[in-house]
Amino acid sequence: MPTSSGRPQEGWTAEHEVEGSIALVGAVQLFRRDFPGLPFPEGTDLLQVLLCPNEHEGSGSDYYYGPAAHLVWRASAEVTEVVGQPPQPASVGGEFVPRPCVFAPCQVVEYPVLDELPDEIKLTLSFVQPGGFVDDDYEDWPPVGQGSKVGGWAFWWQSSPSKLDCQDCGAGLRLLLSLHTYEHKDELCSCEQDQLDPVGWEFGRQGALNIFACPNDVTHAFKLHID
Repeated sequence: MPTSSGRPQEGWTAEHEVEGSIALVGAVQLFRRDFPGLPFPEGTDLLQVLLCPNEHEGSGSDYYYGPAAHLVWRASAEVTEVVGQPPQPASVGGEFVPRPCVFAPCQVVEYPVLDELPDEIKLTLSFVQPGGFVDDDYEDWPPVGQGSKVGGWAFWWQSSPSKLDCQDCGAGLRLLLSLHTYEHKDELCSCEQDQLDPVGWEFGRQGALNIFACPNDVTHAFKLHID
């Protein structure tokens, strides 16, 4: 049994073609031994990310249209029964069912986009003054890595950075995981890649499904954003 689970923030609708429960599909499985920097709750060493492969819509001012997600933090030693063939969802409303694959991650250092920096830090940069940039030196700011990643910073390209707060405690949410449509070859990552789309899913307009979690407690409600 999972030790603890994460849930999306409230205010969701679903456009399932059938009524009742829908089997979730496995998206990502990460072990503490491979990703010690992940904020695993005490007593857990395995994170499983499950998706509902149907379109869901966020309510209110937060626009979202994509799959729902469920985070399961487990103690792997307690998993004694493994299902041979996972149940298949009765309804699939988008390109959200992944092809099974194994990845070989590399560790990089990246920095947020300039618009995501706090003002007190941004104004210490030589090319920034109150009101905006003063020259083209900002073009030399390190780029944010594209492609699927654990942690780091969101790659904003279809929308602008927005302040995301935990609805349970008010803390600013941080990027936990980013699942990209394509695994881009960029200067930050030296990994050799045979395919740009090994998983076969698509989020938005060839964008990324970003999962933002609470830095105080990852079992608090998380936030999904496609960009």
